[in-house]
Order: sequence, then structure tokens, then C-alpha cells
Amino acid sequence: MTSGSTPHSYKSIAYRPDIDGLRAVAVLSVLAYHAGFAFFEGGFAGVDVFFVISGYLIARIIARDLANGSFSVLAFYERRIRRIFPAMFAMLLAVSICAWYLLYPSVLIAFERSLLAALFSGSNILFWHETGYFDSQRFSKPLLHTWSLAVEEQFYLLFPPFLLLLWRTSIRRRKIVIFAITALSFAAAMFFAFTNPSAAFFLTPFRAWELLLGAILSQHSLPPLRSALQRQIASITGLSLILVTVFCYRESMLFPGLATLPACVGAALVIAAGESGSSIVGQALSWKPVVFTGLISYSLYLWHWPVMAFQNTNWLFVPYAYRNWHITKIVTILISLVLAVLSWAFLERPFRERKISRSRQSIFITAGTGITMLSVAAICLIAFHGAPKRFPPDELQIASYLDESIRVPWRMDVCFISPTNSFSDFRPDICLAQHPGKKSLLLIGDSHAASLYPGLVNVFPDYDIMQANFAGCFALLHEPPSQPRGCRKLFDFIFGDFLTHHHVDALILAGRWSPADFHALGETVAWAQRQGIQVILVGRTLEFDAPLPRLLASSRHQGASSDFAMPSSIHEQADEDQVLADLSRNQWHVPYVSFFESLCHPDCPVYAAPLVPMTFDSQHLTLEGSKLFAGAIRDKIESLGQTSR
Repeated sequence: MTSGSTPHSYKSIAYRPDIDGLRAVAVLSVLAYHAGFAFFEGGFAGVDVFFVISGYLIARIIARDLANGSFSVLAFYERRIRRIFPAMFAMLLAVSICAWYLLYPSVLIAFERSLLAALFSGSNILFWHETGYFDSQRFSKPLLHTWSLAVEEQFYLLFPPFLLLLWRTSIRRRKIVIFAITALSFAAAMFFAFTNPSAAFFLTPFRAWELLLGAILSQHSLPPLRSALQRQIASITGLSLILVTVFCYRESMLFPGLATLPACVGAALVIAAGESGSSIVGQALSWKPVVFTGLISYSLYLWHWPVMAFQNTNWLFVPYAYRNWHITKIVTILISLVLAVLSWAFLERPFRERKISRSRQSIFITAGTGITMLSVAAICLIAFHGAPKRFPPDELQIASYLDESIRVPWRMDVCFISPTNSFSDFRPDICLAQHPGKKSLLLIGDSHAASLYPGLVNVFPDYDIMQANFAGCFALLHEPPSQPRGCRKLFDFIFGDFLTHHHVDALILAGRWSPADFHALGETVAWAQRQGIQVILVGRTLEFDAPLPRLLASSRHQGASSDFAMPSSIHEQADEDQVLADLSRNQWHVPYVSFFESLCHPDCPVYAAPLVPMTFDSQHLTLEGSKLFAGAIRDKIESLGQTSR
């Protein structure tokens, strides 16, 4: 994401405007994906295109210097600092200032940790450790995008001495070693995509093959494309592979791994086609507006995510009261472009062309001073618990529900399984325990179901509350293919083994239902009825446009009413809930518990208790919210004669 040659740098290497054009394709894909444009759901693959480009350019520069006998590790890192650090430091400083004014303590502490990780090229490791189902609230992490920069920086740290060592061997042995490591990294990425997808996504060993693919290309280790026809076919095929990935991929796919291959191979084909001559694709990518977008791609990547994150969480640019998602997208993209152009013009170019900090010593001192300054500030803010005195006590109380520690009552990683777990982590002896003489309720479903567990335990103290939940996975007899990996094993066990051999007094099916799930849900209900199992169907909870504690705290800060927090889609959510209620009662003949019918009298509650939000993010219930909704489930079960309170 950071490497690139321009007409002003690395003059002994021919400038490739088509590569800048390819970088434009990559960054615009990422930008459109993050902005939420419907046809760019696979735009995240733009990062993989960047990796191939970076590997190609970096290996080409190092190989040139080694061949000339002029390679210097210090000179290499000086160029990297000049290229990477000025724009990145400016972004980190600006984002840190915004974070001080906008982020509540628990969120600010998490931000400062990510700032330290970004400063020391460890963002990918931090976010790997933090990854979980609830990182779907990615906009609360303004520096999340620095994970890919960390991957490249770690590669830059290891690759030069590695290539220097290999340079002393024969060309044949050098190629064999690089090919072998590339193949090993690719094989490991495919394996870990199944066994530990978070590690496969974030960690450098599983991304190294993408950078090494570019390095292989730079070393002319593959047959050249000599004829015009070969170049045309290769470049068109390459660009097509990238665009198919961008337009057709979905977040639910097994990625990275084998699915990463088309975008990377596509990038390699486009680069290879331009090595020996021109092509239609190369000429299109060399169009000046496209090239300019490529030239500012590093700064655009740096700035676009914090702009979008602060807009989505704090409405920094378009006030929440005037929210219009289409206008918001346009505004954030325009702001990102303006910041990128300014960053490129006044930071990237002057430092790279030595108009600022001409000596190597000054550039190292400048970088070290900047890192030290931000690091000390981050450590102090963590030590002082996020400086809570910046906000009034009532705002702090509400915002405290943004803290992840409130999710502990869900029995995470034991009875509530996320995609980072495997089925073997599920503990039937704990989660499905039944005791003689006690009635039992089995709660199955996704994270919305899991958020009901602590409430059910509270309102049914004399019951065994059993739990089998998987993040993002509906408790259906036949899972749609888009469901997360591993959830099928859990619910095959529940439906195919446990429920056929154990009695439960009621099976509670809960989830974030949508009309696309209704048919499979009906089949699941019918199966349970054939088994003589009493089913209680629970509808989705009210879903807000952003984390509710932040909305409520912000409304108090602005002196607005709690209506400020009401979602723009509340009527659509209520209508879908009514459709499911009608299906349940009139067609499937099972009891249905509706959040809207039970709690919205007439307005839906945003507080479960004084200063206690109903949800801790945009859709999952707090402990008090869980108790409130679980009370409605208790009333339904009591009306069926299932309990004798």
C-alpha cells in the first residue's frame, strides 16, 4: 500500500504509469467497499492487489541496488521512512486529536492501544488478538486500516536481509528458495483460512505469498510475454480477474486463502503485460486522471478510513440529525480525496524529493521524535484510564456500556461460539447440563439469541437454561451456504443428536431474522413439532443506526432528546417483525415473542433502566435489556402453562 515509483524517484528504473493506474484501481475498490456501495462488496480485495504491487516494486529496487553493488540497508530504510512516515504521522496526529475530543474513555483506551501498535508496525497483530464477532463494529476503530500497512512494514523489515543473503547463491537456487517460500506461505494461508481465519487474514506469514508473487515477477522468474497478443490477453484477463473479485465477492466468503488468488494473479498479469510493451489495459491505466489517483493512493488509503470511522460513530462531518446515507458517502469520499491530495502535495513529495529533511540523520531523528511524542501521549492516556473528566458523569455512565467486558455473561467461547473458535470449543457438559427435577429451556441461535441468555437465567431461576449459540449463524435445520464456517457442526449436533435423545420443556429459537430466513425457519419449526418439541420463536430486537450508548451519550452532550437515537429504519424493522409474527401464529402455529409488541408502548425503549442503554452496540442487549426482553418470554411461557411460578 505504500510502495511506488514516480517520475521523481528511483530514476534508473523505468517509470511505469500503468502501475500507478493499477494502484488507483486497488484504492478505489477499497474506498467504495468501505463507503458501502452495493456493487463493490468485494472491494476489500484491493488490499491484495496492493500487496502484489508492493512486492514487485520493492524487490525490483533491492535487486537493482544489489546488482549494482550499491545496496545499503540504511539507505533502504531511509527511503521507506521518507515514503511512509510523513503522511502516516500526520494522519495519526490528526486522528489522535479527534479521538481526544470525541471518544469516550473505554473507546479512547482501545484507540491509544491501536495507536501504539500502528507506530511500531504491529497493528495486524493487535487486531488479530482483538478479532471477534463484535469487531463487526469496525467503525469504532479509526486505525483498523493500518493492519495492512503493518504487514508491508514487517515484510520490508525481513525481505532485504533475506534477499541479500540469497544474492550470494546462484540464480537458480535463489528462484527455487523464493518459489518454495511463496508456495509454503500460500499453503499455510489456505490451511489457516479454515482453522484460524483471523490469523490467516491479519498475520504476515499468511500474506507473504502475495508480496512474494510480486517479487517473483520482478526477478523475471516467469516466462516473458513477448508478443502483443500475449500482452493483450494477459492484461485483459488480469484486470477482469480483479474486477470480478471486486464486484462478485462477499464478506461471508472464505477469505483469504484460495479466494485471494484471482485478485493477486490478476495484478501480476497486468504488471507482467506492461514489462515488455503496451496493451489496451496498460494504456487505460496510464490515463492521467487514473495515474494521479494512483499517485495519491497511499495518502487516500491513510485518510479515508478515519474520515469514515469518525463520521459513522461521531457524525463529525454530516450531523446525525441530518443523516442521509447517500449524502454522507459523497461527503466522506470528497473529504478523503481533499486530504489525500494535500497530504501527497505537502508531505509525501517534499520528503521523498528531499525538499524537507535532506540528510539521513535528520529523517531518522524526525521519525524517532514523532514516534516518541505520540507514544508517550498514548501511554499516559491509557494510564489515566482514558481521561474520563473530559465528560459529565451521566454521559460517562451511559458510554461505559461500550466496554467489551459487559459481554462476559454470554459464556463466550464456551457456549457462544464465534468464527474464531471451532466446534470442539463448545462444552455440552456445561452448556447443555440438565438436573433431575428441574425444567429446562434450550436457547439456540446467533448472537442475538446469546444476548437473551443472562436475562433468561435471571427470570427463570428455577430452570436449567441451556445454551448453544454461534455468532452470525441462525439455528436452522438446513443452514444457508453463506453461514459462518463451523456453525453447521454445532446445529447438526443439536438437531441430529441432542434433541433426539434429550427432553427439553421448550426450545427457544431466536435470531436476527430477515425475510430470506423465513422459509428455512418454517422447516425447522415443522421438524421440532414432529419431534413433539414445544417451540418458542423470538423475534429480532430493535436495531439502531450506530452503537446505542454512543447515540444516547451524544444526545445528552448536544442537549437533544432520546428520540435522537431512534433508527431511521424502525418502520421497516417493525413491518418485517409483523410478517414473522403472522407466519408464526397463523401458519406455523407456534408462540411468538415480539420485541415490538412486548416493549414498544407506544415508543420503543432506548433505556432498559435509568442511564442504562437497551443495547451495548447497535443491536445486542445489555444485561438489563436482556432481563427486560426475557420477562416477555417468561410471560409467554407462563401463558402456555409451561411454568408454575
